[in-house]
Amino acid sequence: MLLEQVESKAIALRRSSEWPRGLLAIGLGVLSWSINNLNVLRAQIQAPVGTHPSWTPREMDIAQHLTWVNGMRQSLVIPNYHMPAVTVPGFFSPLMALVGQATKLGIDGSAAYAAAEVLFGILSVYCILICLRHFLESRRQIAGAVIIMLGGIPLVLSLNVWHALRGEESGTPNFFLGDGLFVNGALGTTLGTACVYASLILVTRYLISGRRRYLYWTGAVAVLSGLGHPFEVFTIAGATVLTLIVLRWPSLRTAFKESMVVVVPAILGVLPYVYFSLKIPWMRHVAEQNKYPVPDLLHLLGMLGIPVAFVLFNLIIGPRLRSTSDVVLQCWFAATLVVLHIPKLPFVAHMADGLGLVTAMLAVRQITGVPYLRNWVALRPRLALAVAALVLAPAIFAQVGMRCLLFRSGLQIHNPFGMSALSSQPEYDLIRWFRHNASVHDLVIAPGFETSFMLATAPVHTIASHYLFSGTYDVQSGLRDSFYRGDWTDRASLDFLQTRGINYVVVPEGSPVHRFLGAYPKAAVFPPFTLYHLAGNHMPDRLPEP
Repeated sequence: MLLEQVESKAIALRRSSEWPRGLLAIGLGVLSWSINNLNVLRAQIQAPVGTHPSWTPREMDIAQHLTWVNGMRQSLVIPNYHMPAVTVPGFFSPLMALVGQATKLGIDGSAAYAAAEVLFGILSVYCILICLRHFLESRRQIAGAVIIMLGGIPLVLSLNVWHALRGEESGTPNFFLGDGLFVNGALGTTLGTACVYASLILVTRYLISGRRRYLYWTGAVAVLSGLGHPFEVFTIAGATVLTLIVLRWPSLRTAFKESMVVVVPAILGVLPYVYFSLKIPWMRHVAEQNKYPVPDLLHLLGMLGIPVAFVLFNLIIGPRLRSTSDVVLQCWFAATLVVLHIPKLPFVAHMADGLGLVTAMLAVRQITGVPYLRNWVALRPRLALAVAALVLAPAIFAQVGMRCLLFRSGLQIHNPFGMSALSSQPEYDLIRWFRHNASVHDLVIAPGFETSFMLATAPVHTIASHYLFSGTYDVQSGLRDSFYRGDWTDRASLDFLQTRGINYVVVPEGSPVHRFLGAYPKAAVFPPFTLYHLAGNHMPDRLPEP
């Protein structure tokens, strides 16, 4: 381990290896993005005639991010394009605004988004490499930690992947945790995970070296994390506070002063989001609904994976590791589990981003440092290997199976798990038409849930385009589907369009909707879609009652 008396030597060694580590991070970062986006790469290479490939998956949350990216080309604060009502600007995201600026250069929004994912992915991998060298003693320990990271999957994932590969109904294949290496997550998750790792490194260096600049840099990372993706910052702040309390005990005053160097910037980072959530009614509604119900401990451990359960069990019953870096890992692990259970925090699932690496490194340190574990492995090496194989086998199947699913799904326009990376050419043409012709006052309805959330990326207000930000998504989806099935009379259908203020209607070929819209002008035709313009309809200033 890194000890206080060899700190200067360790710093010199780290500096001498910066370039090789940086090149390795670039290679692994690009490779990590590639294996997690096989669907995107296949679509770019093998897109059939009549389709258009995207640099991002055709998934509702990713589409929402593209809505923000395209909407923030001109403004840092934008209205809610997913809500079918006039909304005052209230959504704030410097990260998406930064990506949006790249689109001014003529770069497609999905390409700019993917490029940002790659860059932050490289940063995340770079931090992982530093962590592995910082907290572990040997290459064997590093290899063990990487293998444990590979095995940190939800217990049901292998079964879900098996059913999905066979084309059977199953739960969504979801890794739950982003680790920045085997599982990237969306752009915000990738940034947040990298910030967690950077904070872990900086806090540890501060505690070992005593150099206060590392604590200041941790504060800078905290404000960046809060501004970019206001979730993981709660883990960063909580873990820093707990670590300083434990290592400064009983000097709580010192721990408090040091903690404020990180806590205050963390608060400043999330403050704009808090402001808009309190001031803007629709943002307040979204914040109230954006909750992740944390299950009981047993089910939570099943979602976090066997390595987390293993480490928690040893923390409870076994002796604690005492070196400074080991204490930091133990505090970070415990703080993450505590933060997950803090009530009223927004979507706490993101608070666990980065837990996979912390767990893997701590598991290795426990196996090699806790006497009863070290002795058990030494006395029963074959049994230890058998247990490891039993844990790893389903994880390896899930990891490989997920990549097979991604590759297979890349050319499917309609995919139940949001893994497609293709749109039909007519749908793409519709999006481009709205991008050049729609205003913030327009509202469109389109057939099918995928076309709905994809059209919103123009950006344009779209009926039933997001499960959270649309406000009454289930109601809107039901009304949309009834409308396109022709369940209503012509008069009732026209009244629906007028009441909801829908002034653009996308109608597929053969739809009964053509019957009562024939008298209205056609704004555009992209076979099989016809776009009708109902100029007399105006979007309401609030959501109609269900």
